[in-house]
Amino acid sequence: MAYRKAGRPAVVTEPWNDTIPERAFELCLLGLRDADLATAFGVSIYTIDKWKQTHPEFKDALRRGKEHADSKVAEALYHKAVGYTHKAVDIRIVDGEVVKIPYTKIYPPDTTACIFWLKNRQRQYWTDTKQNVHTGTVGVEHTMRRQLDLSDFSKEELALAEKLASRMLQDGTQDAEFTEEEVKPGDE
Repeated sequence: MAYRKAGRPAVVTEPWNDTIPERAFELCLLGLRDADLATAFGVSIYTIDKWKQTHPEFKDALRRGKEHADSKVAEALYHKAVGYTHKAVDIRIVDGEVVKIPYTKIYPPDTTACIFWLKNRQRQYWTDTKQNVHTGTVGVEHTMRRQLDLSDFSKEELALAEKLASRMLQDGTQDAEFTEEEVKPGDE
């Protein structure tokens, strides 16, 4: 049985060569991200990050490829949003002969592309949700006080109310339940 040596593992050389920047540029044109590039080159994402730091031509190739791909997609989205035309040829067989008929193909503006474009380019005007900012203060003042008229209560009723109030203060509850039987005459 072979034992693993203690210490740091052996340094593995990176598979860097001078063709990597050009290959990375072409892969970025296809829409690959850094994680995808790592898989394509057979390295980890950390190696891609290290190459960006140590090889300026690699970093520049990634930037150029991603910007070019993004600009092509943005251009295509723009054309779909505003509509476009292009020359085309309709090929038909008429009386046994091939006839080529040139025409202009018209693509009308696409509403979904318009909405997407405007929501991303002019978010403050075209978002689905509006954010309202309120200034000033809002105050609520409670001015109504309810006072009970106890002049019509009997002595027993007043004693019951007084006992209820004292219990509520002692228990800290406002829904104390007890009946008149708990108040005996003479508890006044």
